[in-house]
Amino acid sequence: MRYKQNNQVPLAPTGLAISKSANNHPYLQWPANAEPDIYQYVVEKYAGEFGWVALTQTANRYYEDVTESYCTAVPPAQCEAGHWVYYRLKAVDLQSLVSNPSGSVGTYVLGGIPYKIGGEGENQKTPEKYTLTQNYPNPFNPSTTIDFSIKENSNVTLKIYDMLGKEVALLVNERKEPGKYSVTFNASELPSGIYVYRLDANDFTATKKLMLVK
Repeated sequence: MRYKQNNQVPLAPTGLAISKSANNHPYLQWPANAEPDIYQYVVEKYAGEFGWVALTQTANRYYEDVTESYCTAVPPAQCEAGHWVYYRLKAVDLQSLVSNPSGSVGTYVLGGIPYKIGGEGENQKTPEKYTLTQNYPNPFNPSTTIDFSIKENSNVTLKIYDMLGKEVALLVNERKEPGKYSVTFNASELPSGIYVYRLDANDFTATKKLMLVK
């Protein structure tokens, strides 16, 4: 049975499911809402301190999050640096009324988008571990600083992605000696929004989010 809800908020979507795509990314699927006037769905992802953020609006009933990847390492112990990600949905009808969120689904993944660093190291003391710190200032406009530490000679990348998984900036892509580094990200050519930055150094991966406000 399908229902018509004139001038009423749509029902919250149900049946959201998550699996692994052929490309090794989280893949979301869900059944259509009962109301005939639903024209799109908002896919949201939990972004830590930023709460739930919208990834996309789509008329489809599926979504692949290319900013996250499942770990395929052998042995599996190399997957310990992964993290949990969570998703939920909202339905939007032809009157632009938005439903309450669906129940959330989660999965354990290796990490988000890779990042590359550009900047000079401060090598007075060799770091004991790899680290990626929160950018500062945050929120920012138009420039912000990202610091990270490298504990051993590593091939390092630092990239910036938007929330749809599109690479928007490549900050570093080179081999680095042990030390502490800083890189400045200038987002003057980008629109306001939340972006993802990821550090890859040998087997280490870390991601964080930053907010550009213009």
